[in-house]
Amino acid sequence: VALGNVYSAIENGEKALTHLKPHDHQWRGIVTSLLGLAYWTQGKLSEAYDKMSVGMDHMHQLGNIHFALSSTFGLADVRLGQGRLRDAIAIYKQSLQIAESQPYTVEGLADLYMGLGDLYREQNDLATAKDYFQKSETLGSEAGLPDWRVRFCKFQARMAQTMGSYNEALRWLDEADQLYYPTAVPNIRPIPALRASVHIQQGELHTASIWANQQRLKFDTDVNYLNEFELITLARLGIAHVKTASTEASPNALTHLLERLLESADTDQRVGSMIEILILQAQLQHLLGDESALARLEYALRLAEPEGYVRLFMDEGESIRVLLSEIASRGIQGDYVNKLLATFDTQSVSPQPLIDALSDRELEVLTLIADGLSNREISERLFIALDTVKGHNRLIYQKLQVRRRTEAIVRARDLGLI
Repeated sequence: VALGNVYSAIENGEKALTHLKPHDHQWRGIVTSLLGLAYWTQGKLSEAYDKMSVGMDHMHQLGNIHFALSSTFGLADVRLGQGRLRDAIAIYKQSLQIAESQPYTVEGLADLYMGLGDLYREQNDLATAKDYFQKSETLGSEAGLPDWRVRFCKFQARMAQTMGSYNEALRWLDEADQLYYPTAVPNIRPIPALRASVHIQQGELHTASIWANQQRLKFDTDVNYLNEFELITLARLGIAHVKTASTEASPNALTHLLERLLESADTDQRVGSMIEILILQAQLQHLLGDESALARLEYALRLAEPEGYVRLFMDEGESIRVLLSEIASRGIQGDYVNKLLATFDTQSVSPQPLIDALSDRELEVLTLIADGLSNREISERLFIALDTVKGHNRLIYQKLQVRRRTEAIVRARDLGLI
């Protein structure tokens, strides 16, 4: 598995199980756990979960608490990949109960606190998330697995990104990158891609494009589980280019990439990925004036609601809030959508910065739009041609990432522009 020969690992692992005695807990536990990692690397999450859970049971039978609990992270990550957020939380809680009941500090306890904290972050229980991160940091590497610090840095970066502290997120990722070393666990969210996602949120599209070129990622790159997150990040970059009407934007190729990503995730029922991809599809279709944008977002909401996902939507910022408002006005996914919108309204969330700042003239036109003036009235007020006003409007909408006057006013007020 560690060498990347996954098919051989699966073939030999399955053969080994036919020769091992049913009560040989040690070797059956090791083999089934390795098989779980191999299936996970392929994106076969159901098979991965079944094998890893059997491996954990064997280690519990053997009394090897450390090895059994170390499987927690894989099981929870797989469940999260399947979109089963509540199951992932339950897995961590069960392992924490076992670990905290021991008469000694179990190696890996710091990792358990950290992993559970990140799941509470997704449910937007940020106070509880921070509390678990603090517990993990207090215990530190002495109560963590060998790669504890790497994962701790990545989780802290994600929390900083959630809070809009992008430079802090980059600092955490830089530290993680310095400490990272490959293991048998599939590296499904490479640090360079995580860093690129932060740059995209910052509006540093050129820097993110350099990353994509270095990784040789293109919209027509073949999709597989190990590059799925990288291609999702590439899609985010593409959407940012569409928002700015960049010459690098390629809506048709980007649309096709998202379709292929969704098909791949759907085939193996990676619902966690499906939700994120559907949200991106909704944003792109909205930008392109495609009325199916709401249907894409509604599908994402149906998948996400039973598990209580929050940050997956909120971290997309104003573009998703606008679409959620439109869905709410139609009475779709009522309680859940209203909860998400209420969270947008009540929580102090920094709006996404503008990728391209408005000019003085565009700010002047925007102020008059907010005052309720028509295009012709703005033309007369500023002594400019009507077509010039319409041209300013198009640029304002592109820069604010909106499609209508009312959306432009809301977005501008969120950013403190008017």
